Amino acid sequence: MPMRACIRLFPWLLLSLSACSSIEWRPRPTDELWQGRSLWCAEQVTVAAVEEGSAEEAVAVWERVRTAFAIVGEAPPPAPLIVCVGVPEPPLLGDGEKTLECLAKAHRKILAAEGSGGGSGFRMQGDASPELVAAMAKAVASAMPLDTPELALPGSWQQTSAWGMVMPDEAAIATVTDLMIDEGMRKADIGFAKRLLMAPFMPWVRSMMRDKLQEMVLRQFVDASCSPRVLGRTCAPTVKIAVLEALGLPPTMQPPEPPPDLPVETKPR
Repeated sequence: MPMRACIRLFPWLLLSLSACSSIEWRPRPTDELWQGRSLWCAEQVTVAAVEEGSAEEAVAVWERVRTAFAIVGEAPPPAPLIVCVGVPEPPLLGDGEKTLECLAKAHRKILAAEGSGGGSGFRMQGDASPELVAAMAKAVASAMPLDTPELALPGSWQQTSAWGMVMPDEAAIATVTDLMIDEGMRKADIGFAKRLLMAPFMPWVRSMMRDKLQEMVLRQFVDASCSPRVLGRTCAPTVKIAVLEALGLPPTMQPPEPPPDLPVETKPR
């Protein structure tokens, strides 16, 4: 393999190794529960989750972000308290719309020093079904101050970090992907015959949508991590771009490309 190719692969190797590392949980600072979640303490980050598998996924995401900062030669931000949301759990505030509104507001508070006006990453249409809204509220990634009053995190938890991050686990992302596709087909009034024609491309559609939602999670982490409120210093735009590139992401969200075997006349415009 050419030396140049090896150099290009090196960051990806670091990210892969960090994501695959085993986790040795440390003793919890408190056994206090919140909405059925307990604390899972890894070496570099603490996660609030119902299931250990969800906590492991959250640690892996944070390790990818930390490693990306190291790759570009920047000191990583302090670790957040990550609140992980899974499929069986209700939205954090019970109601989907209220949860989305609360998290969007909390995310803007973290980014306020940048004047970014950032949100939670989701904008629900008024005609979305309650089931989809509730699923979206569990698939959102959002930074937050730990003293966000609507969430009322235990005081002992608020001492574990200077900021927080809400993120979905992989099952929550898969669930909202399926609901978005099903609701989209229903609203478009796609009949049985058309669904049969579309069937060969549906695995690609589902995979693409899951990838985009997972990308949004990483972007929300990076946006918050580069905020002066979190980082403790002003972060140049070039640093954020470099971190995203180290994660394999372009500077901005890109529309998905159609599958290569999709006939030209049926490609989406």
